[in-house]
Amino acid sequence: MVVAFDLDDTLFPERDYLHSAYREIATIISEKYCVGYNDCLKAMLEGGFDALISWLNNAAIKHDENVMWCVTTYRHHKPDITLSAATQNTLAELKQRGATISLITDGRIITQTLKIEELGLYDYIHPNDISISEAIGAEKSQPLPYLRVMHRHPNARKYVYVGDNPKKDFYHPNALGWQTIGLLDSGNNIHKQMFDTSPEYQPQNWVTELNEIIDLIFSK
Repeated sequence: MVVAFDLDDTLFPERDYLHSAYREIATIISEKYCVGYNDCLKAMLEGGFDALISWLNNAAIKHDENVMWCVTTYRHHKPDITLSAATQNTLAELKQRGATISLITDGRIITQTLKIEELGLYDYIHPNDISISEAIGAEKSQPLPYLRVMHRHPNARKYVYVGDNPKKDFYHPNALGWQTIGLLDSGNNIHKQMFDTSPEYQPQNWVTELNEIIDLIFSK
């Protein structure tokens, strides 16, 4: 059996990564221009990078920062993120029960790799079982990432995909005969879930907590 996961807002809250980047940027700017860290952070939490630049301008703070500098820092910073104890326990139980764990995620190689390293996912997932869209040249909305899992593990008795986004997570694994499970947004996801898509885009089951997938996977 292979159980493949999405990364952002499935294995950990993407908002944690966003706030980690904001803290890094606020630290750099506050030290460079002798301005308040909390004010810098507050501006970004309320309106992102554009709001930060507007705040600096409105405060008449002479600066040479721009949105692209912030975006680069966002993508390349070492994130302060962790897996929850419940997620660690779920991954550990899957391995203990003999499942191979895989990861299918959209994003840039550097950004997603830094997340993977900081979350300690290599303890559960072999590097060859990780598909990052920039690395393989295909996103989750395309069949290649799922076919890649099947080609790597052709003798698996079952394939499962666990994600959160009906717009692009479940169509192809559904079409390929996988079991699909969606993790419901607890209210903190950056990208809101879409429930008005046609049935083939929806997961076969929704769960409110990640550990609920164990019973679903092993009961079928």
